[in-house]
Amino acid sequence: MKKKGKIALIAVLCVVFCIGVVAGSMAGLASKAIDKQNPDEFLSKWMSYIRDDALLTNVVIAGSHDSGTQDMMWAAKTQDKTIKEQMTCGARYFDIRVQLKDNSMVIFHGPISGEAFEPIVDDIREFLQSNPSET
Repeated sequence: MKKKGKIALIAVLCVVFCIGVVAGSMAGLASKAIDKQNPDEFLSKWMSYIRDDALLTNVVIAGSHDSGTQDMMWAAKTQDKTIKEQMTCGARYFDIRVQLKDNSMVIFHGPISGEAFEPIVDDIREFLQSNPSET
């Protein structure tokens, strides 16, 4: 076999080997119950899996910037999920910007106003009552 043929054969074998390694490692992940059924069930309660003696500096907490903007026009929209949906997906901190407009507190992003703030507070309260480990 010529030198170029040997190099090509080695390259093909390396690629096949790498694909096998990746496929084998992914097979283990696919068998986990949290991946098969409802991943939100795990994510909505992720804080319950943190040890009580864990330092806050060792915990990564997911959150969102300009939260509650999912229904705003494209220029102000930074999220496509409601805060309640984000909490179910594991987010635990929210950059909620509120302003008083016509005697009502509403979400805003720059000059653009959005939905009322009170229903968001109700959603957060309801989520925390249903998931007490997440406080």
